[in-house]
Amino acid sequence: MSRVLIVDDNEDNLFLFQEYLEDNGFEVVLARSGMEALNSLGEALVDAIVLDIQMPEMDGFEVCRRLKEEERTKEIPVIFVTAKFQDVDSVATGLYLGANDYLYKPVEEKDLVDRVTSVVGPAADAEAAIDASTGLPAWGSHRADLDEYLSRALSVGRVSAICFAVGGFEQPDAPTDSEAAITRIARLLSSRARPKDLLGRWGERHFLMLLPGSREALAEKTAERLKGELLAVHREQPWSPELTVTVAAMEEGDFTTVDAFLARLTGEGQA
Repeated sequence: MSRVLIVDDNEDNLFLFQEYLEDNGFEVVLARSGMEALNSLGEALVDAIVLDIQMPEMDGFEVCRRLKEEERTKEIPVIFVTAKFQDVDSVATGLYLGANDYLYKPVEEKDLVDRVTSVVGPAADAEAAIDASTGLPAWGSHRADLDEYLSRALSVGRVSAICFAVGGFEQPDAPTDSEAAITRIARLLSSRARPKDLLGRWGERHFLMLLPGSREALAEKTAERLKGELLAVHREQPWSPELTVTVAAMEEGDFTTVDAFLARLTGEGQA
């Protein structure tokens, strides 16, 4: 579940934004000042920050500047909130400091959820089925979970997907515990995914990585890089998996069912 830090000195805004995001599956952390926000990030990081600009003592610009100066926090997406509609100077300043997006008050639920989703990916369903071996979403046996995630991802634009098919278990030197080998591959893929990407297991020998907002060209480069890393890890081992990697991209309204999506994905060229 993605964690979002909301920073605002106005408690009405804090609780309203908290309700909006929690109702849509996000975990929320609250901070009532810039300093409180920075202190909370010293204890635990988050996946995105919704940051009010106009706050006493330390405004949102200064908070953002400090975040981008620190190695631990510089990659956290920041969405500024301002009461000044179409304030060009504020927008320019925020983007210069490294902000990812802007919201203008009054903030509607859909706008907030869409902006957060665009930088961290759709919130995972807390009740989604989990594969026992890898700890990943079990999309192979629960297609509805994948269908719901894709629908939410496509509601804010394009989605690219990478399918990793793992083979080679019929080789004489293949590991006897194929599930342990699959789990090791899952861990490597999980460690390489961006915060907003989502990785799931599809059947016994396939993984799907969804990249919200990414163009197909980026997905193809990512697929090629990950395939190389997976093979490199096994290069000095007695056994190396056979990997088939396929890539597909979708725009909003581009598919209607999971089956149609999977057919398109497996019909694309191999990396």
